[in-house]
Amino acid sequence: MKGLTLRHTDFPARTLRLGLAAFLAGIWALAGCGPDAPPPPSTPRDLGTDTGSPVQPGGCEVVTVTAAREAPEVLVLLDRSGSMFIPNALDRWTPAVAAINDAVGSYEGGIAFGLGLFGAGFGCNEGSVRVIPGVATASAIASQLSGDPALLTGGGTPTAAMLERAASYFGTRTTTVPGYVVLVTDGAPNCNPVRGGRTECLCTFQDCSDPASPWLGCLDDRGTISAIERLAEQNVATWVIGYDTPQLAATLDAMAVAGDTGRTAYIPVEDQATLASALEGISAELVTCTYSLSFTPEDPAFVRVLLDGDPVPHSSQTVSDGGIDPALTGSFVLQAGNRVLLEGAACLRLQDGLPHDLTITRECEPVIFE
Repeated sequence: MKGLTLRHTDFPARTLRLGLAAFLAGIWALAGCGPDAPPPPSTPRDLGTDTGSPVQPGGCEVVTVTAAREAPEVLVLLDRSGSMFIPNALDRWTPAVAAINDAVGSYEGGIAFGLGLFGAGFGCNEGSVRVIPGVATASAIASQLSGDPALLTGGGTPTAAMLERAASYFGTRTTTVPGYVVLVTDGAPNCNPVRGGRTECLCTFQDCSDPASPWLGCLDDRGTISAIERLAEQNVATWVIGYDTPQLAATLDAMAVAGDTGRTAYIPVEDQATLASALEGISAELVTCTYSLSFTPEDPAFVRVLLDGDPVPHSSQTVSDGGIDPALTGSFVLQAGNRVLLEGAACLRLQDGLPHDLTITRECEPVIFE
């Protein structure tokens, strides 16, 4: 820096040194000889860009965060025993199929549905998992449920065996997403090969003197409750839905309690409308309102959440902060830095089975909703 002359003054030495340092810093900055001044401490650090283009040191760019909602796995187990369809007399199968297809079609984007079928044929057909839980399985499930009800139903109700197969499936999963079972049945579990501590047949038929197979018609309440408890030990809750089964309330209630859903009784239904309502209620309850983020915003003060274009404030915000009432709009919480949980009205909106647009951005200035 030629030509720069420093004159001695009467200022104390420390003042002179500070003044000289500031003066030199200014000259160096003007001459391009030094770095830009650092941003104020309150400025959020640069965390990259959406496009990958360079950002000036100390600068900031709004970042749109990709939010992924992990769909819980729900395995629907449908009873297809002989009492589900009696030609020219009784048809519970057709309305049950319609209600299941409606629920799966409405919530397949937010829930990973699967299907298990048990019963049918003669005697005790133990059943199997026909569709592994996954997103967008509505068509696969509908395909498994299509056909002549007379050919798809028949036999006893081997509920315990089907629940044990469900437990085996959930026991082999490697995913950490929550798992659930929804059991839809119109009768008591009655395929009991001397299981669950019983040494004699507690008959569930009008006449058990000539069953189609050994122990068909014998109540298997203990074995069924044990299978449900095994699922609960795997953190898999079981909802029990009884289709037109008021005479079996005691058995189904005990199964529901073992299901670990918080219910103390089974869910009674009597037609397509009530079954559809029960399935919709369960599905809505299971749709998660937690999103894993592709980016860690760190400070919720710089996070903007829009649901269908409407702002959702942070849980700490009040009406006086920006004119938005969290009690009406819902709110969000930032968990572990990279998870957003929507609460209240915002979560209820996500659980209505309709498509929604969720946008999350990291802003450069504290978010103040207008």
